[in-house]
Order: sequence, then C-alpha cells, then structure tokens
Amino acid sequence: MKIQPSTFSKILFPLTLFLLLAGTWSHFSVTAQTPDVSETHREEIMARQEADAQKLNPLAPMAATPCVDGMAGPYACLDVDLLAFMPLATIGGGGGSNDIWGWTDPLDGKEYALVGLTNGTSFVDVTNPETPVYLGRLPTQTSNSTWRDIKVYENYAFIVSEAGGHGMQVFDLTRLRDVVAPPVIFTTDAFYNQFGNAHNIAINEATGFAYAIGTSTCSGGLHMVNIQNPLTPTNAGCYSADGYTHDTQCVLYSGPDADYQGHEICFSSNEDSITVTDVTNKAAPVLISRNTYAGSAYAHQGWLTEDQVYFLSDDELDEQSFGHNTRTRIWDMTDLDEPFIIDFNDGPNPSIDHNLYTHNGYAYMSNYTSGLQIYDLEEVANGVLTLVAYFDSYTPNNNATFNGSWSNYPYFGSGTVIHTGIGEGLFITRPQLETFITLETETQAFAFCGAGSQSTLVSLLSNAYTGDVTLSTPDLPAGTTSSFETNPVLAPGTTVMTLTVASTSAGTYPFNLLAEDANNAISTPLSLDVFDAAPGTPTLLTPASGAESVPFVPTFTWETVAGAGAYRLEVATDATFTNLVYTAEMTTTTHTITAALDELTPYHWRVVAQNACGEGLFSASASFTTQFVPSVLLVDDDNNSPNVRSYYTAALDSLGLTYDVWNTANSDDEPAAYDLHPYELVIWFTGSESNGAAGPDAESEANLASWLTAQNTCLFLSGQDYYNDRGLTSFMQAYLGVNSVETDSGNYSVVTGDSIFDGLGPLSLLYPFGDYSDRLYVTGSAQTAFLGSNDHLAAVYKQDGYQTTFMAFPFEAIYGANNRKNVLNRFVDSCDLSVAGATPTSSAQAASPGASATHTIQVVNLGTTSDTFNVVISGNQWDTTAPETLGPLTPGEVAVLEVNVHTPALATVVVSDTFTVTLVSVNDPQANTAQATGITYLNVTPGVALNPALSGVGAPGSQVIYNLTVTNTGDYTDHYTLSISDTWGADPAFSLTGPIAPGESITIPLMVQVPAGASLGESDTATLTVVSGLDMDVLATVQVTTTVGYYQTFLPVMVR
Repeated sequence: MKIQPSTFSKILFPLTLFLLLAGTWSHFSVTAQTPDVSETHREEIMARQEADAQKLNPLAPMAATPCVDGMAGPYACLDVDLLAFMPLATIGGGGGSNDIWGWTDPLDGKEYALVGLTNGTSFVDVTNPETPVYLGRLPTQTSNSTWRDIKVYENYAFIVSEAGGHGMQVFDLTRLRDVVAPPVIFTTDAFYNQFGNAHNIAINEATGFAYAIGTSTCSGGLHMVNIQNPLTPTNAGCYSADGYTHDTQCVLYSGPDADYQGHEICFSSNEDSITVTDVTNKAAPVLISRNTYAGSAYAHQGWLTEDQVYFLSDDELDEQSFGHNTRTRIWDMTDLDEPFIIDFNDGPNPSIDHNLYTHNGYAYMSNYTSGLQIYDLEEVANGVLTLVAYFDSYTPNNNATFNGSWSNYPYFGSGTVIHTGIGEGLFITRPQLETFITLETETQAFAFCGAGSQSTLVSLLSNAYTGDVTLSTPDLPAGTTSSFETNPVLAPGTTVMTLTVASTSAGTYPFNLLAEDANNAISTPLSLDVFDAAPGTPTLLTPASGAESVPFVPTFTWETVAGAGAYRLEVATDATFTNLVYTAEMTTTTHTITAALDELTPYHWRVVAQNACGEGLFSASASFTTQFVPSVLLVDDDNNSPNVRSYYTAALDSLGLTYDVWNTANSDDEPAAYDLHPYELVIWFTGSESNGAAGPDAESEANLASWLTAQNTCLFLSGQDYYNDRGLTSFMQAYLGVNSVETDSGNYSVVTGDSIFDGLGPLSLLYPFGDYSDRLYVTGSAQTAFLGSNDHLAAVYKQDGYQTTFMAFPFEAIYGANNRKNVLNRFVDSCDLSVAGATPTSSAQAASPGASATHTIQVVNLGTTSDTFNVVISGNQWDTTAPETLGPLTPGEVAVLEVNVHTPALATVVVSDTFTVTLVSVNDPQANTAQATGITYLNVTPGVALNPALSGVGAPGSQVIYNLTVTNTGDYTDHYTLSISDTWGADPAFSLTGPIAPGESITIPLMVQVPAGASLGESDTATLTVVSGLDMDVLATVQVTTTVGYYQTFLPVMVR
C-alpha cells in the first residue's frame, strides 16, 4: 500500500486586503473565503485591516496637470505628469478598484486600460491619454469582490476574482474597436469553470499558458490552463506541493542558469517563501528551490529584472510588523537552485508595498499610500535601487495602511503609465524619465551547418523615444558577418538582420546585438552555433534496459551528446518502434512524459540527437515494464476529526482487496487525471470535513468524469458535506444522478438498501461525528441505493457503462464491521474488476518442421484477491499444449505461462499457425478475462527454378507449344503461382502448380497462338514468373520468344 503525501494549504485567500470589506467597505458583498490558518493569526490580520480601512472619498475628474515644483494639482510628484484622472463613478462605479492591465491593439496601435473593479472589469480607451474614453464594463461572473485580477494573451483578457464560483472570464478585446455608443455592458466570450475563486492570474505569453493561483484547487498553488486557443481554455495541470501561492511570474527562462535555459519557470510569492518551480512539464512540475528569508511576514509579489538575473520581491506585512519603511528585497537568481538576497532597499515612506513590475531598466511600484514609485535599476547588481520618479495618488498620508495604489501597468509603447487608486479610480500618467529603446529579435539562437545565411526581424520599441539608432554586432566570431536591411533605424521601427557564416569553426559563440545613438546604448544577448556534422549517438541512462515496476509517468534521462542542439525521444510498445505511443523534442537530457502509460506493460525507448546538420543515429533502445497498480484507489479526503480511514481499510482488508491510498490532507490536493488512469474503482470519503474542501473540486470532477466515461470504471463516494462545500455541480447531476439536494435534512437513523444493494438492511447508523447528512432527489436515469427510515433518499446509484454510488450519509456511520463489508462488497461485485492480465498480448516464434516452439507469456493477477486461473487454448490447427491452470497468484503477482506448439513434420503448405490463450478466474469465472495470442512460423527455406528460356517460329494463324520445367529448389513442400506477360496471348496448361516436394519438378506446356495477320519476321516475347506460396519474395522468371516464319519443324517445338 502506498500513502501519497499532500501539502496542507496555508492560506486560501489573500491576507492583505481582507478587512477592507469587513471594515468601512461593508456596503457591498464579498463571497467569504475560508483560511486554513490558526484563528489567532487570522484574527490578528483582520484586526489590522479593520483598523486601517478608510471611507471612500468621491473625487472629481481631472484634466492634464503637469508636475511642477513637486505637485500635480493636489498630488505630490517627481517627474511624473498627470494626463487625466477618472474617478470610480466615471469608469463603472462599484465599491473600489483593484488590479489593472493594458492592451495595445496590433491593428492600429490604440492603447486600452483594463481596470479591475469590485463589480467587474472596466475598459478605457487611453490612446489619447488626455481625453480618455470609458467604453464599458464586463460585469463580475457571480458576486462583487474586492479582489479581481486581469492579464492578456493575444487579443483576449483573462479575468479571475475571489468571488465564489467566479472561474475565469475570457473577453475578446477586439470588440473594443467597434463600441458605437459607449459606455456599454459587455458579456464574456468564453468561461472556464474548473476553479471557483482565484486570487490572481499570471500568463506566460511566450507559451500560451495561464496560471490561476490562490484557487480552491491545487492547494491554492498553480492551476495551469492551456489558453493557446483562447476561446477554449483547457486544464493543463496542477502544482500544489508548496501550498498556497499569492502571486507568480512565469517565464520562458533565458537567464544565466544554464541548467534551466529554455524551460518554463515560475517565480512565486508563497506567503513565507519565494518559490521557484519548473513547469515545463505541466503533468509533473518540479520544485527547483523554496527560499525563506529573515524578516518575512507575508511574501506577496515580485518581478524579475528583464535579463532574468534578479528578482525584486515585496512583503506585504513586514512594514506593519517590524516598523521599517517600504522594503524591497533584491534576490540574485544566477543559480535557481540556490537564490539569495543581495540586499534590500527601504523607500522614503513607511507605506506598504503591493505590486511591482520592471520595464526598460526601471521598477514601477504601487506602494499603497505612497502611490506610484519608479526606481532606476542601474545599480541593482550592487543591491541599490534609486527612486527617480513618483506620483503620490493617495493624499491623506503615507502610513503603513491598506489604502492607495493597488497596481500599475507600465508597458504601453507610448510611455503612458496607468495605475489604480483603491478608493479613487484610474490615474493616467506620463513619467519624464531618461528614455531609450527596447531591442527585440524574433530569433535569439542561430544554428548553422557549415556556411550559410539566416535572417531575423529586429524591433526597436520606444519608451517615448524617437530618433536614429545604429545597430552592430561587435563580438561576432571570425568568419561570420552581419548586415542590416536598414541601418541606422528610425526608432520606433524595424529592420532585418542577416547573419552570414563563411568560415567559422564549429562551436558555440555568444554575441550581442548593440543599438546606440550619440548618448545611449543598449544590447541584447544572442547566440550562434556552428556545426560541421550531425551529432553523435546518445547513451541511455534511466530507466535502464530491463527495468521493472517503472512508474506509469516515467522520467527518462540520457547522457549529453557533443554537438547536439536538441533531442527527440520515442516510446513504443514494440522493439521496431512501429507502434509509437509517445514522442517529444527537447533541449535537455531529461524528460518526464505528459501522458500516463499503461500498467504492467513492456515498452521500448530510444533517443536521437539533432542539430542544424540533421539527426545522428538513434541510441540503442532500452526496454522496461511499468509498475503494477491495484484495481482500487482509496481517496482519504477527511479532516481527521476523527480519522475515519480505518472504517474503509478494514472493510477492504476483510474482502481481501489490495488498494492504494491518496491522502488529500484536508485540502484540494487531489488525484490528477493520470493518477486515476490505472485504477478501476475509486472509493472517495470526506468524513466530517466541512470547511470548503469536502469532495472533489471542479478540476477533480472533470478528471473523474473523463476517467469514468473513457474507461467504464466505478466511483463510490461517501460525503455528507460534499454538497455543502461544493454546491450542486454538473458532475453531481450528470455522473452521480443527483437532481437536487436538501442539505443537512437527512436525519437518518436506519437505512435500507435498494437496486444493487437490495436485501441489505435495515442497517442502523451510529455517527462517529455530527449528523449533517443530506436528502437527495435523483435524475431519471439514477436509482435509489439506500432509503432512510423516514423515506428520504440517502444514497443514489447510477449505471451508464460506468457505475457510481453517492452516499449523502457517512459510510462509516453504518453500524457493524460486517455490515460495512457487505455494503462495499455489493458495489465491488457490480464493478466486475479485472482479474488477470497477460503481457505481451502477442508472441511470435519460429521452429523447424517436426520441432517445437515455446511461447512465453507473463500473467499478472490484476484482481484484488488471490486467485487461480484456468488456461484455455483455442483457434489453433497445430498441436498446442499448456498447463491447465496457473496459480494461485496473489494480487499483483506475476507468473510465466509457457505455451508449446508442435510443428508438423509432414509435407504441408501451411507454414504458420495462430493460437489464443484465455485466462479464466477460478474465483469468479464471469469476471473479466485476459487473452494473448501467439503465432508460430515454420523455419523453412523456399526456392524455385524455371527453365529453359526458349524461342520458336510459327506461321501466321498457327499454334506454337513450348514445355517449361518448374523445380522446387527449397527444403519444404511448396505450391507455386504462374503469371504471364505478353502481347499475343500465351496460354499455359495451368497457372497454379504443386504441391511440389523439395527437389522435384513438373512440366508446364505453354501454347502461343500466332496471329493470322502477323507479318513475316514479327515476334512476341512472353515473360513467365513463378512465385513461391511460402514466400512471395521467392520467384523465378524466364522469357519465351516466338517469331513469324514458315519453318515446318523446330525442336523441341512442334508446329501443327
């Protein structure tokens, strides 16, 4: 038995702003969140928030106001001009603003602000920042909430919220082009419902994956979503090992740590740590490092510098907890396995830091009561941040309270920077910074096989900069040159760079693309790989050839190959790799597959290295066999108050069933799709859990639905608070047969079985904890499983290929161990679990005539009890023998079955024979059986000769007859097929010859009809081919030529 560990979620909702609602902002509702944290800590946070909350202060709009002598109207400033201010009431109202993001229309360059509000998302056209236009609002999906978060991929906005059941809204931003009479109320274009509330969302635009965090799934960790098709987002995986994540940045890593270059890496603020995770393989994310730090109170958010060398992090509670000014920690991320803090920077005020972003060498920070602050990152390597500009959008004070600027967006090409004031609205500003361009190339890594040329688009993006910029590549290696379609380039603008390799030696060459004008310079790192031959052959490491009990989601490793630019991995069920089940390309020498393999199945794997010169040779292949998995998975989803697992394990043990245990540890760390894959029966119990995590969450419901329908499996779910915590879900209705529920109204003291449980009961109930059982109402296709003595439906059974039983009362309340055993046994019996398996499922052997061939077949007991299997052989013509029985075998035990086939010694043209072996359980002959097939070939060498080559003469209208000889030159009796290709229509006496014994011959007469109108000297050649019946590749040919003439005789030809 295995116990799968799980991580308790630490806090399931953001601590930072919670009491803005509990305090003065109590005039709008927010769906309650349930923290998994001590009441003392929770109450302390609530008390801080309650004391800090301020009343909303309705303000008037403001027009453009430059920053002069440290003020822009009522706002303190330094080198930041106010272009416009839009109060909450003018952009959609609600009880406050929160997150903000931006979108630039690729069609016309227009810029739009996407503003989070308590009641939805506001869209503002800020193309002309001094005359912004409020276009409309997308309402919240469910209820109002202080917390909303917005990010953009392609031309779509993805929006999450802490509102219960909110999920992820998808909005097509191109609709903003055609708003005729603003403002309007928008609707969503798509909706993703595999989580409810979420605190935040991050998007990696380079890969097309979104990361919802702080959800009720994945223990609050990374809920990964594939958004490459934005209107049909799909669940891509889960990372829960480090519990709750408050914020994250996920990038395609190009930083200095070579071990992870090219990987997708998330940098997460996880309350008490900065956690670095490799999420390249969404099915199996890998923790790289978990980094706590001195003086932490609540790790809230952070952002990488643009070169991905440093990470700036903010802690949302340290200012209040320890009394210092706004503190930003600077992490050295040179080694992702061991990051460390270089130093910290304390700002000029005691305000709390909230969200920061880096752009063009500056950090843009929303530091609550201090508003927007901008720091120069030039000395970041020395642990120094320099405050160069600010706009203090919160006028009352700069205290350490939760008021003021929530977030900002500094990425508009125009240089406009937007930020939100929680109780104020939208601030549109323009920093007056030292500006220059951002340099980007479509290609960052160039690979050549010998000499050649490659081109890439170069973009010079402006941060309010306009001017001529000169491009160069000063450190290219000898033998390689660069040229530019346009140089200098008017920025913002584009050009095409072409690299030409003429005589550069093979090797790897880092180089820089430099852009400069008279006063500025910026560079971007690129790389050049020159190869002179295809790479060598990889050496495989793990799993080693012959390995057994390999996980069904294995990780493959191999040695680095000199000259390799990438690798391709292939996994197949056969040694010739005809039946590929998995293939992938990667740049690293380790790979975890993204789809589960079948259990107890032999596989073969190999790797080939690639570079610009092509592919090398495939490695020698290695074989392995996946692990045995019992038929039953027990999901322990209770809160251990009390621990009721023993009620289930005792019943399973008494039935002699083997099983695995998955412990959710009172969280939503639940089995993923590939975890469920090998099991036939899942038993899921929630005990007395009632704090939001009872029963499967939305992601797990989707996984269970796929598992049930794809594999016709069985689910037994006991949870009196499943409905209480999750509501009436579509999974309950479609797969459990529940139409509606009356919560906490069961009041069962006795239940009686029905349908498959008919005859069980009345069964008395003795609750090991409080009775909060529910009353169920079923859909038309479902049946009663148990009825309470008060005629309330207590449990429902549904069968639709798959089978499910849902108990709205605790299974553990059934009084008496024998009664619980009988109930579980009824459901297990109805599931018809597999009892045996055979590998390989086919076998091929060869033997000489009169000899024997032995087929070896592995048999495993897939059942849950010890069993013996009857062996039945069928479908064979040749004499075939095997043991009549095999076993007894314990669950999971593997035995070898030998099947002997005796080949015929007498002459026959049957050269192969196929048998089927069937294994039938002695315990349950009606249960699923296992089958394997074997084919036996005679080990013979066929051969044929056809002669002689002939020619003859015939008069027009006459018949010419030839005699040909067919000889069996092989070592086994054979039939032969004769075919002819000619013009005049040669006609053999027969076309199928044989059987002919080895060494024997037969004569075939061949008649050629000379056409009556044929001219003297005209001829026709017939080509005759004889093909072996044992092997179609064995054949002989001969040609016979007939010429028109008037000869009377010709030996061995007779004319008649």
